[in-house]
Amino acid sequence: MSDPLATLSPSLRAALAGLPLPLLAHCRRVASLAAYLARRHAVALGQTPDDIAPKARRAGLVHDLARAWSGQELLALARELGLPVGEIEARLPVLLHGPVGAALLRRDYGIQDEELLAAVDCHTTGRRGMGALDRLLYVADKTEPGKLAGDPELARLRRQAEEDLDKALLGLLEHQMAQIRRRGGLLHPASLEAAAALRPAPSQPS
Repeated sequence: MSDPLATLSPSLRAALAGLPLPLLAHCRRVASLAAYLARRHAVALGQTPDDIAPKARRAGLVHDLARAWSGQELLALARELGLPVGEIEARLPVLLHGPVGAALLRRDYGIQDEELLAAVDCHTTGRRGMGALDRLLYVADKTEPGKLAGDPELARLRRQAEEDLDKALLGLLEHQMAQIRRRGGLLHPASLEAAAALRPAPSQPS
């Protein structure tokens, strides 16, 4: 199989090749898993496998374009790009790497695919009303093989993603938020909204 990076523009290939090797390896694993899940769930997502899988692979490859930058660099870029910086992002600038990456993909690398840009933007926190590519990238990013060691719950959710992508997505959001609560951290409103939108409506008394 040809290198998936070969499908990207030369400038974007060069930018990804400049990432730290472990981060680039993570992006490759996310791309592979996102494409696999896209083919597995294409019909349920209202997509055709040949349309959604290549897009999911591309999203996986580029999703961490800005992940290696420092917090100060991310804050400076967010302000330069006109992105909102809330209290949580100011305290945890790493949360900006998705929005900053998406904005740079548009500005510097000519990517105009709004679905792909939205998925990159929200891959860390999720968001209300996540679309097909948002869901695939979020699940693949959190359950790629390099992240499963030592966390049985992530391994369980990876298995669940084989059969029910949305249940796995909700489980991953709740798992991530539980970890943040245990550390005494702040929950991002986008994560709370994403989880609330995915929870089944309470049954009405008969």
